[in-house]
Parts: sequence; structure tokens; C-alpha cells
Amino acid sequence: MPEPDEPNDAIADVEAATPVPGGTLQVSRSASSRDRDVFPIQVTAGRPITAQVHARSAIDLRAKLATSSGTVLAAAADTPGTWTDRPTIAWTPTATERLYLIIERNDDSAAAGTYEFRVDGAQ
Repeated sequence: MPEPDEPNDAIADVEAATPVPGGTLQVSRSASSRDRDVFPIQVTAGRPITAQVHARSAIDLRAKLATSSGTVLAAAADTPGTWTDRPTIAWTPTATERLYLIIERNDDSAAAGTYEFRVDGAQ
């Protein structure tokens, strides 16, 4: 279920948004166990990318790299209960295109929290 105060709960919400620049640290919040955040990234064929997510509070996270149709190309998750893990996706695109980094909760807690992520290799 979408969170009413967040504009990036689905791919459709961010299709026209500016892609997250590679190499920058982004900070976001997770409102509840149902929260899902989607960030567009622009990738280049043959140029490896690495996406790493790190919880800044006691929440467990899962990251997915997906196409605009929602097809998941790669995924990583921390171990529930060990929120200090840093789920990392390492992937080499086969096409130059816009993809979407989806960050979701990997736990059932209703507690809000914050996390940071970085995507290296994106344009």
C-alpha cells in the first residue's frame, strides 16, 4: 500500500524524474513495513554499476534493480534482524537505458527509519 506523503512509491511515480546521479550519497526515510521507494538511474551498456544501501536506524532493507516494466534484473537483501548489513547490487547493464532502484523494507516492523544509498557507475 502506498504511503500518502511520499511521491516515489512506484515506478510510474518517478518515470519523468531526473535520474539519481552516480557517485552521490542519497538519504531517504522508510515510513513503515509497507513502504517502498523507487529511484530512477541512467545506465550505460557495458559500464558496471554498484548500488549499496545502508540503514541509518534499526530497519532491515532489500534493494532491487528493475526495468520500467518492473522486471527485476538484480536484487540484494540484508538478513532480517541484522540491520547493519549493507545490501549491495553489482550488475553490468547490457543496454543504455533508464532503470529503477527499488528499496523496500525486509522486515515487518511498523517503525519508521532512515537509510542511505549510493549508486556508482550510473550516469
